[in-house]
Amino acid sequence: MLHRIRIASVVLICSLLCTSSLTRSSEKWPGLCLDAYEYSSAKQYDHKRAATMFTESLSVSMDDMASRIHENIGNELHLYKDYDGAITAFGKAISHTPKRARLYFQRGKSFRGKSAYAQAIQDFTKAISLQQRYPYAYLFRGFAKDDQGNVKGAIKDYTTAIKLDPEFAWAYNSRRLAKCRSMSMPQQ
Repeated sequence: MLHRIRIASVVLICSLLCTSSLTRSSEKWPGLCLDAYEYSSAKQYDHKRAATMFTESLSVSMDDMASRIHENIGNELHLYKDYDGAITAFGKAISHTPKRARLYFQRGKSFRGKSAYAQAIQDFTKAISLQQRYPYAYLFRGFAKDDQGNVKGAIKDYTTAIKLDPEFAWAYNSRRLAKCRSMSMPQQ
């Protein structure tokens, strides 16, 4: 119960932070400059280090920061099997940084968790289109296809995952199990 309260508090705080402090403008996250400010105002100040830190803080955009916050919220909600909440959080993250394959992969896992296999396959496919060498996306798309009864499609995805990572034991095992199931299924 304490974990759920903690998660709810984190989600609430991060949501408030994202909706009130973060805007989709060119402004940068002001909190990232705090360390640089401490370096510049300390008795043993290091102006060069402070300047470097201020410059580094400018490289993180508001969209990237908001995306990472929503991604973390989604990851936590997924762990507690709140798949609808996780899907919403990953969707918000995607709205800030739509070119990050990992976000589609994570949201696809949440769709699969709630047995929405078509949406899961769609997100895994999007992750693959953004990052072609993504063996986990092929593996999980194979799981979703397998869950739908498309064993041949699943075997093809497991095989692609193996080609991308020849030491991917999970993909070998998943392919072996799918092949065994396909042999025991009645021929159509």
